[in-house]
Amino acid sequence: MSVSKFEYTTFTLGAYPSVAAKYKKVLDDLAEANLPTFKKDKEFIKMLELVKQDLEKNNKKEELAFQNEHSEIQYWIGRLSKQASIELISNAKVSPDTMFKISCLPTVDLVECVRKTTILTSQLNALVQQAEKSVQDTDVVPLERMNDN
Repeated sequence: MSVSKFEYTTFTLGAYPSVAAKYKKVLDDLAEANLPTFKKDKEFIKMLELVKQDLEKNNKKEELAFQNEHSEIQYWIGRLSKQASIELISNAKVSPDTMFKISCLPTVDLVECVRKTTILTSQLNALVQQAEKSVQDTDVVPLERMNDN
C-alpha cells in the first residue's frame, strides 16, 4: 500500500513541527520500509527517498538533526501545542492524554506550551471562521433536498 508524496508530506510529516523531526521520521520510515520482508513496497521506498532528498536539498545540515536538548524540548512544545489546539477546535477541550503530556513538561516549558497553544488555537479558529464565511448559498445543499430519498 503506497501513499502519495503529497499525502505523506502533508499529513504524516505535518504532525512533526520541526525540520529535524520530519527528517528523523523519514529516516525511521525508510529504515522500517527496508527491513527484510517478503515484499518491499518499492513505490513507497522511492517516495521516501525523494522526500529525504528534498529535505536535504532545502535545509542546512544543522537543521536536519536535533542539535541539543533545547531543540528537542522545542519540538515537544510545538507538537503538544499543535495537538492541543486541534483538540480545542474539534472538541472544545484538551484530551487527558495531551494534558498529561503537557503537565510532564518543566514549568517554564509548560507555560510556553500553553502560550503557544492559545496563539495557535486563536489562529486556527480565525482560519476556520474565515473558511465558513466564504461558503456561498450555492455551495450548500438545500434542506428540502436533504430529506428527499
